[in-house]
Amino acid sequence: MIKNKELEAVFEAFNDKPIVFHSVYAEITGSITAGLLLSQVVYWDSVMKREFYKKDKEFCKELGMSIDEFKGAKKKIVKFVNITIKGIPPTTYYRLNKESVILAIKCLYETVPPSK
Repeated sequence: MIKNKELEAVFEAFNDKPIVFHSVYAEITGSITAGLLLSQVVYWDSVMKREFYKKDKEFCKELGMSIDEFKGAKKKIVKFVNITIKGIPPTTYYRLNKESVILAIKCLYETVPPSK
């Protein structure tokens, strides 16, 4: 039987490195899964400060997505992320297009009427 201290340690471990999700990314992509993926690409872009590569399975594991969910989300972020495949074996590279993200957010807020 697991004791409460062990459960608490497991709980703390799960919360050690949470994924940050910004709902505005779901709004501009039209999808929660695409918004989650875009949030993670924004994170990795800020950490790497350059183009980075990541396997589909790695993103799926990080985000808790199935491969089908990931592929659908990936299709929805292409106007915000430059995605290229290079090398042998083929490796997927990502580079955030910050200007397109900023423009989409600007357009979103220009069409949202101010709250009273």
